Amino acid sequence: MACLEAQLRTLDSWLASTPADQHARLDFDVILRAAQVHQAARDSDMLLEAVLWDLSRDTPRPESIASVFVQAYRAALAGRVYVNPASDTINVERGRSYTASEVLDILPDVDALLTTHLGSHFQRVYAHVKPFPLLRLPAELRLHVYAQRLPREPHLSLFDQPNRAYKPPRLDLTILRTCHQLHDEVTKYLYRDRTLFVKAVTGGKDMVSSAHITQNYESVAAMAPTTRLYFKTLEIQVDYQASRDVCGPRFPHALPSYDPFADTFKLLPALETVVVSFPPHGPNPSTKYRYAKRKEPVAWLIEHIPDSLQLRWDFTHWHDEAGEQMVADRMASRGGLQHGASVSWDIHYVQPAMRIRFAN
Repeated sequence: MACLEAQLRTLDSWLASTPADQHARLDFDVILRAAQVHQAARDSDMLLEAVLWDLSRDTPRPESIASVFVQAYRAALAGRVYVNPASDTINVERGRSYTASEVLDILPDVDALLTTHLGSHFQRVYAHVKPFPLLRLPAELRLHVYAQRLPREPHLSLFDQPNRAYKPPRLDLTILRTCHQLHDEVTKYLYRDRTLFVKAVTGGKDMVSSAHITQNYESVAAMAPTTRLYFKTLEIQVDYQASRDVCGPRFPHALPSYDPFADTFKLLPALETVVVSFPPHGPNPSTKYRYAKRKEPVAWLIEHIPDSLQLRWDFTHWHDEAGEQMVADRMASRGGLQHGASVSWDIHYVQPAMRIRFAN
């Protein structure tokens, strides 16, 4: 925080003293690092910090103002619209940093406090930026743009992937912050016709891990109600895990539930089909034991999945004829056994490589 004023003043000085057509050649990183803090700047920084804190009480990281301004200014120099990047917006230890929109909103107050002209410098450059008229394109072409920018998978996993070796792609969802129309269109593109994927985990004293069931419920409850309306298919993969630790985000603000499994279905009013599947397991001595442990949770699922939903089965990795017959017998009261396809068919399964440790 001690060098914030010096950084802002130095930026203003360089922008004012350098011809506008040379701004793109400035090394802003060097300028920020080279900003020297004198005793007068340190003394006045206390006042600056107090003013900035008052301007944005929910933002504990005013020291990010200079770097965020530079990012937005670079974008304007390149003829691009500034964005509010998702990365580095939240820091667990240091708190939330400014977005470009927030910095630009407070620039008039910062300039008045420091007698700088950063806002004018930015507006002079940004006036020449011509955003691409995306919303003027036909809806079909916009969908192609979304597909290139945000490649979709056939499934959306809450926190457990169909197999441990699979790593989903990371998406930049900055486009959701542009306007309501794009937010609604991209949300629909991202979630419509996708299978919601969860796991029913067994392997301990519980027939089905209550921790995983609760985590599934909380993850669905954290979604926007309009987002939940897009899901028509749910896949439940019955998996054996000797260690059933829940690894994933927690949502403490979700309403508590005494029956999270049943309440998960209530949160998905458009749901039509549930597919029950089983993961592949490599050959090892415990494979037969794992197969045997699947039968009880399978019977539990048949009993607890609402009768109003189509219940389908993918036995690709079941490898248990007696167990399949057990499912067929129990499904007789629900109209008979129906087969379905797991989303994991579209995901190449890779057996995790063995890790070898060598002694020093």
